[in-house]
Amino acid sequence: MLDLRPCSVALLALGASGCSDTTPRSCDLNTSSLVMRGTVSDFNNGVEVEIEFETEVETEPGTSGTTLELCPDSDQLEVNGVEAEPVQALGHLYYVVEFAEPEASYEISLERKDHESVSMIVEMPPSFEITAPAVGAESSRGEPLAVEWTPSWPEQLVELKISDKIGSSCIEGLGVEVEVDDTGSYDLAANTLVGGGAVSNCEVSLSLTRLAEADYPAALAEGGKVSAVVKRRRPFTSVE
Repeated sequence: MLDLRPCSVALLALGASGCSDTTPRSCDLNTSSLVMRGTVSDFNNGVEVEIEFETEVETEPGTSGTTLELCPDSDQLEVNGVEAEPVQALGHLYYVVEFAEPEASYEISLERKDHESVSMIVEMPPSFEITAPAVGAESSRGEPLAVEWTPSWPEQLVELKISDKIGSSCIEGLGVEVEVDDTGSYDLAANTLVGGGAVSNCEVSLSLTRLAEADYPAALAEGGKVSAVVKRRRPFTSVE
């Protein structure tokens, strides 16, 4: 898992500017002026919660405000009782919590001494495992590919993606990305994956992603959202 400790070498390598004391703070802002954006991600090797607070923006929808540092003397952010750590990266300040084991839900709580406190519950999509294709299996692009996973998630969609390694010319374009019914199985039609010509056989990555959006607290400014993601990967070999 990526090292997300504050001012870590990994973040600096990604272009982080390091911890800064110039980031605007939330101290004088009412809770109704704070926009919260966050993601709770279960990638099968632990769970990472990443939250950012911004100033409210009264312009066109989708416009981002200024990233905010929570007031260190009066604001405290916790996820399931664990205090979030600030991480400065690429001009943004994120609050991060990591968990070794997944939970069915996560409570995000912002306790404020001088303003209204707020909390929300993020319900995760059901955990699942990919059962086919097998790890390292070979699949001919000229034949259908049977994808299977368990358990299913009735009346929901799952994103199915197959991608080649960055810089490889084995698979034409960016591979395949489709949304399918989350029934536990899907047959990818023959010749959906197209060979790039330079290399005939290569390892590719199949990923299945479940996504849900939590109920956003009315006490916060509009424009934010918190998403829950459960993603699983399976490598296999694509052949002519």
